[in-house]
Amino acid sequence: MDHIDIVVDERGDYLDHAALIWAAATAARDADSEPATLQQARPVILKVLSRSPLAFLLLAIVHENVVGFAALAPHLDEQQSAELVYLGVNPLYWQRNIGKKLLSALLPIAASKGFNRVYLNVYCDNMNAIRLYERQGWLRSSVPLENPRTKRLEQRFWIHTTA
Repeated sequence: MDHIDIVVDERGDYLDHAALIWAAATAARDADSEPATLQQARPVILKVLSRSPLAFLLLAIVHENVVGFAALAPHLDEQQSAELVYLGVNPLYWQRNIGKKLLSALLPIAASKGFNRVYLNVYCDNMNAIRLYERQGWLRSSVPLENPRTKRLEQRFWIHTTA
């Protein structure tokens, strides 16, 4: 297994890397042969980083290549809570524990920024992601709800940042 470096990007220096990973991972997950272009994907990640000065990217780097990212921002409705808006891994690096490493590193960083809980939403048909979150201790909250944009069911998960 390659060594994985985890790096915090608070300024958005790796925005384009995260956007391209998001585009590739989303296309692979949904069996879409046409991933979003950088111009289409960049605003998706930029929207998360624009929420607050506390928003950040967490990057997984292997041999100087960004292979995964997490995008976290303050939760819009709950003070002291954050939302993991995106977790993406380059499909060429799936099944190599990149997502697990990002999730493990995310919690202490979120706690250091004053967040005591992190939420995320995941499509109910994304069983690989759901298994990953549950293995990492994330808990389901509420019943699945329809995503207003995609009409797909989403499950909300949460976790405390400290034990």
